[in-house]
Amino acid sequence: MSIQFNCDNPDCGRDVRAPDGTEGKKAKCPHCGKVQVIPAVAADGPSPFSAEGLAPTPAKAAPKHRRGTAAPTHKKTYMRESRNVGRYVKIGLLAAVLAGAVVGFVLVFKSLANKKPGDRPLADPTGIGRYMGGVFGAKRAAESKVSMSNLRLVRDALERYHASNGEYPLELKDLVTHGLNPAALHAPDRDKQAYAYIPYQDETMPGENILVYEETPIHLDKCNVLRLNGQIETLTVEQLQAAVEKTKRVIEGG
Repeated sequence: MSIQFNCDNPDCGRDVRAPDGTEGKKAKCPHCGKVQVIPAVAADGPSPFSAEGLAPTPAKAAPKHRRGTAAPTHKKTYMRESRNVGRYVKIGLLAAVLAGAVVGFVLVFKSLANKKPGDRPLADPTGIGRYMGGVFGAKRAAESKVSMSNLRLVRDALERYHASNGEYPLELKDLVTHGLNPAALHAPDRDKQAYAYIPYQDETMPGENILVYEETPIHLDKCNVLRLNGQIETLTVEQLQAAVEKTKRVIEGG
């Protein structure tokens, strides 16, 4: 027979056995090492702790984790979620800034493109408008040079047509049969305006008559024109209107 009791260490509480006749002596728990007095109870009797309903409940062991990894904590989880939220906020702000910049450039460019002579200058505290205006002005200047080159091609085609037929054509598109590229019949602006043509003229008329011209200004509010004498010039809208009216009066014999 032996004496059976529970270790009185709350963190242990495991069964301990001691030989008979050792009641009242001190013994060390083989599980936790705590020194305690051996109770005077029968071998098969209940533990004094169990009799009073005070038997300690063994503590649950903490869950094991893989070696080299730390147990997750609420603090770490919160910090990870905070970093994710911050990243999404930065991406959203960057997207908003880029979208605003694109919209601003589009609005400024449209305002400059639709600007007409006499319009008040646009407020431009950031200088973006001036930069875009310079780019837009350079583009218009290049288009004006291409337009003058087109008029030279038209002039050469008119001379060939006149040499072959003894007169000028009724329409500019008739010059295509004499080697003129159809693209040269249109100005290089965004609207691809067709050049205006005043027919029914001959070499007996004044050389300053207008023969071919741009109806809408391309650069610096001026229009490129081809006169009957083969000269290519640039006139303001008012000068062009006066010259066209004068040419039509000459044709009508007025």
